[in-house]
Amino acid sequence: MSESVKNAERKAKTGYILAIVFAFVCLGVLIYASWRFYSIFSTFKMLPVKWGEWLLTGLAALCFVLGVFVIWPNIKTMGKLIWGVICLIFSTVLFFGCWYLPQIRSRVEIMFTEVPTEGELEVAFFELKNPETEAADALLENETIDIKSYKDKTIAVVPGLDKENEDYALLYLSRAMDTDHVNTVMMDDLWAAVDSFYNGETDLLMINTSYIPVINNVTEYSVFEERTNQIYSVKKKIQLIDKGTVSDITQEPFTVLIAGTDENGEVTLGGRTDVNILATVNPVTKQVVIATTPRDSWIPNPALAYTNDKLTHMGIFGMQNTMKALSDLYETEVNQYVLVNFDTFTRIIDRIGGITIYNPYGFMADSIPEYQGYFEEGEIFMRWGVEALAYVRERYNLPNGDFDRNMHQQIVLKALIQKLTSLESVSKIDQILEAMEGQFLTTFTIDEIYAFCQMQLDDLAHWNIQTYSVTGGFGMEYCAAMGYTDKLSIVYPNYEDVQKVRDAIDRCEAGEILSEE
Repeated sequence: MSESVKNAERKAKTGYILAIVFAFVCLGVLIYASWRFYSIFSTFKMLPVKWGEWLLTGLAALCFVLGVFVIWPNIKTMGKLIWGVICLIFSTVLFFGCWYLPQIRSRVEIMFTEVPTEGELEVAFFELKNPETEAADALLENETIDIKSYKDKTIAVVPGLDKENEDYALLYLSRAMDTDHVNTVMMDDLWAAVDSFYNGETDLLMINTSYIPVINNVTEYSVFEERTNQIYSVKKKIQLIDKGTVSDITQEPFTVLIAGTDENGEVTLGGRTDVNILATVNPVTKQVVIATTPRDSWIPNPALAYTNDKLTHMGIFGMQNTMKALSDLYETEVNQYVLVNFDTFTRIIDRIGGITIYNPYGFMADSIPEYQGYFEEGEIFMRWGVEALAYVRERYNLPNGDFDRNMHQQIVLKALIQKLTSLESVSKIDQILEAMEGQFLTTFTIDEIYAFCQMQLDDLAHWNIQTYSVTGGFGMEYCAAMGYTDKLSIVYPNYEDVQKVRDAIDRCEAGEILSEE
């Protein structure tokens, strides 16, 4: 045998050995990548256990099949190289998944901002800034105020507004001033107190700081914080959340308040809610009762000794107060809440590719400048969130005004829930999570959210969603949160509608099958 032939055989043998080594290394990388990917995947509490079992089986089968071809003796050098490259391709995909999955998890974790269970209620004392000494005041604003120097000042208070907390604050103020008597001037309502303060009839104003957004909403007081100095405040620990008796939201019925603020930008807990929707969920029977209550409903305010007030005013005293008011109205336990705003609404619809609704009658929508147009009767596809926003915001061109707006909110919410719980949305999970990032304030814990997602992904069940709207009559009444000087426009809830909602909630919780009425 010639030397050249021997060299060729040696090169071929060496190449074959190197190809085998390359193929085995690539197989090892694939096995490691598979194990790593499965390890990360199995940490996702939102995903069903059976998905992990399917994944493990699939990865094991992939490694076995490719491994057989890698070690099969009849496959020549080029074949070994090809199967090694195939192993590397699958490994690259799995390593990308190892990087990508934690990104998804982090987005889920920041999608909902979990609110604290305890907080502080603050009652503050304000004085008007003096324009002539404003520059000097700015230099001294970081210095400690001698509250004793205000001992002889008069303080405007509203005894019927927030008596328990204001008495608590006055007690602390008297101790700080080292006096047995604080010069208070009793006012009939909030606006009388603010007017006397602005007109110089009283030196100081004492209010619960939750009222500042209410004051700022009135044109003549819109720069309240710029015109005043807070000279003293008293903070009191309060319970923000009482989640009731539900221990497992995947096994027990629960009721959640879906509240919406008439704002854009960051979602905050302060202020009033314009949208108040109760959703009673039975996770076993896959049924949901959605009930909308008019924002101006005149009902007892738990924070003000159960004197009647607008529902939208309940939020001045915290979401827990709104939950309590609706719990009393519908004789049920509202266990949780989710707070959203306009940006939340529009971003989600944009990212899921729109929603389809059935519009019961045609109407012109011109309530928002971003979108104005005519909504035809019948089935409508809304591709963009701004269209849906125009649909749910319109009220002046509707036959029944605010009542029909509530109905439209239900129609859109129902379509949104059905779209989000569909198989179609699974493929858009990344876009949906990006749209939802930081857009919710909620009492749900991340573990509860994970558990509910796992339940839905496990069976991809279709939910039976029944909607109810409370109507009523219009009138003018005094509202506890605003005092008793002027009557405000309110809605008297139709208690036949309220009773229908109570019955529907009871039946849903009991596991009865609900149907359209």
